Amino acid sequence: ASAWLVRSAKDPARAAGYAARALELAPADPRALAAVAEVELAQGNVSRARELIERAIRIDPHDPGLRELRLRITMASRS
Repeated sequence: ASAWLVRSAKDPARAAGYAARALELAPADPRALAAVAEVELAQGNVSRARELIERAIRIDPHDPGLRELRLRITMASRS
């Protein structure tokens, strides 16, 4: 739900609650960390997004979705 709200509905404020809940339920899940990172990025909190995605990649370094999100965060920090 969080990813859809950020990507399609462009509503990071509503997505934040879903992402936070996912992280609360599964604090070591890289997808939950990525969901929160994506919300943070959409809200303009690039440094927090980078911190979260790096934690997610340490857990699952081979997930291409996590790497793609890290690239988007990196590109946003250069803008």
